[in-house]
Amino acid sequence: MMANSKYIEVECDEIKHLFNGGLILVVTATDLETTATHDRLKPLIGYDSIIKVYEGELTYYFGIMGKYKIAHVQSSMGSISRDSSIMTIRAAIEKLKSKVVIMIGIAFGVDKGKQNIGDVLLSESIIPYDSKRIGKKRTILRGIEAPSSKLLLNRFRNIKITWEHFLDENKRAKLIPTRFLSGEELVDNLGHRNKLIKDHPDSKGGEMEGAGVYAACDGKADWILVKGICDFADGNKGIGKEERQLVAIDSALSAC
Repeated sequence: MMANSKYIEVECDEIKHLFNGGLILVVTATDLETTATHDRLKPLIGYDSIIKVYEGELTYYFGIMGKYKIAHVQSSMGSISRDSSIMTIRAAIEKLKSKVVIMIGIAFGVDKGKQNIGDVLLSESIIPYDSKRIGKKRTILRGIEAPSSKLLLNRFRNIKITWEHFLDENKRAKLIPTRFLSGEELVDNLGHRNKLIKDHPDSKGGEMEGAGVYAACDGKADWILVKGICDFADGNKGIGKEERQLVAIDSALSAC
């Protein structure tokens, strides 16, 4: 074993007794999200550090978040690339036998008047907006909307009663259930964002990995997205980017 103050590296066989369906699989898509997630983890009973395991092409981390044992893995951004959410989660479910998958991260909001940086979007469903037929006169959307787990959605909706996370002394973060837009584009253009919302007026925000989460989990695991708003996809994504992303992921992790 190799250990430091935060991680201890072990062989997969040493902890394979955990792969019995009892681990919640937590997935992130950026280094910032991963670092923030690990800062929230506590070691499993019997260990002094977060467990780190190299297995195949993936690296897994094991610890406790809240009351639950979790396995964490990081995908790349998006749903369909080689290391994307669909490929990463499929491999992780097959290995760990997890029955619950939570994608934690950051997302864009759509209404500065009603939403704040750090409010948390909770997926009622995923709308994959990239799937479409583009004709001469009109565009026909073909993406199939995918509902999140009824169980997980119920549990997260009901934290509203007791959850308190303050963005400043007077502003409390909101939990916003929504139909989540999901696509491969990193949207940072007001006109394009508004077109997406015109096509899907009930949506309160969007992100890049959700379609892959659904595809990987369908019929295999309950799943949900919990993502903090870090920008409004309006061309200003680069202004104060890291500070806003930290506020967003902190809120999402607080809710989880």
